[in-house]
Amino acid sequence: MSNSVGLSTVTQLVKQTCLFNNRQYVSAKEGLEFAETAIKTTRSTYTSQQNKLDNLFCTGALSKDDYDKQTNQLKQQVEIDCVPWEMYVKKLTQLIDQYSLQSETQRNNKRTFNQSSSMKQSYSNSSISKRSRITFSSSSSDSDISEPIPSMTEKKSKSIIIKYDSSTNTSPLELSLRSPFSSTPSIIPFTAQTNHITQRIPLQHINEIAAKQIVLLHDEGQLVRWNDVLWRILTYFHVQDLGNIGIQRADQIPCIDNLIRIQNKINIYLDSYAYWQTIGTLNELENDLARIFYKNNYNELLLGPIEKQPKIEELFRLKHIRNEYIKKDLKSSDVLKYLDQYMTKEFAWKTENEINVEHFFKFIAKQIHVKDIYQLGIRMKSAYLARNCIKTMQANQRKTMEIARTELNLILTDLVQKEIEKISQTINDKLGNNNNQQRQIYASMDPIDIINDLIEICREVCQSR
Repeated sequence: MSNSVGLSTVTQLVKQTCLFNNRQYVSAKEGLEFAETAIKTTRSTYTSQQNKLDNLFCTGALSKDDYDKQTNQLKQQVEIDCVPWEMYVKKLTQLIDQYSLQSETQRNNKRTFNQSSSMKQSYSNSSISKRSRITFSSSSSDSDISEPIPSMTEKKSKSIIIKYDSSTNTSPLELSLRSPFSSTPSIIPFTAQTNHITQRIPLQHINEIAAKQIVLLHDEGQLVRWNDVLWRILTYFHVQDLGNIGIQRADQIPCIDNLIRIQNKINIYLDSYAYWQTIGTLNELENDLARIFYKNNYNELLLGPIEKQPKIEELFRLKHIRNEYIKKDLKSSDVLKYLDQYMTKEFAWKTENEINVEHFFKFIAKQIHVKDIYQLGIRMKSAYLARNCIKTMQANQRKTMEIARTELNLILTDLVQKEIEKISQTINDKLGNNNNQQRQIYASMDPIDIINDLIEICREVCQSR
């Protein structure tokens, strides 16, 4: 929209039955462009959401019934969102065509009238009676109404009555937060460009609208940026500049100030992350960022999807797969596990050659059934350190197992010795000085029977424990 025409003016235009001057005509054309942009934005959002559903269905994350259900809901929602804007386009198009036809008719009538007047002046010698002057107004004021040319015999022109059609809601702008917003311009001034206040709005109310827009942007799956929030605030209040609502700087709005501070901290962290993190995953990065701000998870930051952060797009090379499904459940331990499997498969343990990271990522992609390696959500600077890490872990594991086996042997030896002593004590008790009868029994028994009896004694001792 231009600086001279506010959205509130266009809102009033769609309630009229016709346009009355050039300024209203220009406003209607700009309003038509705004509505068409809104429809395109809604359709593109629908396409993006549909692509996500398709990817989830292809990867098996959605069942057929859930996919059909969500697809139907999405189609119904986009139709509901587009209906008011389409009515808006239809109404404005009708007004513009009607005004263009009326203007053409007026120009033709004016030429005919001028030609008739000139012919009468050239051939008539009589005095020309004084006529009332006819003015074809092209004023830019909304109050100036260009009247149709009266007939030569008509003394008074009929007054034009403006009719408003209140039966149909042709103003989707009144839906405010529910309506889709046009795309954010490339340049949004951070400071006010004018001191002309058109609406005096409390800062608390502006901050509430900013908070709602942050939540909406996050829920729409978009990256939440301060300029997007600021543009939606200006659109919501139907103004062109912060100064029109009494704000000099964007960071005077607490929500925007907090958003800027959070984003700056994240950018600093990501700059450091690129240097010290050898192996990283989106899952672990989300958890790290949430812990920095004492949140339970990354979504509580209300910044939109983590993969849309510009620095993360660069670190994880996500620009190649925009609007594609990205796995966010892999951890560094999973990467090391797959690296162990890959090196075993490729017989790479006994060689010191550098491992091809791209080939390794393709191996993981095949294991977890994704099409593109960039959908893994993994960043690895070099596989060399990861391989050394696995070797160190395996060496420590072998050393630990050796220590455990030695300790286990000592414990078992001690237990066996104690059990032998108990069995020996039991046998000695039966053959003691006070048990001559048992000695006589053993003296009369065959050696094999004596051994079997001793075995039975041992079994009884063990079972009693």
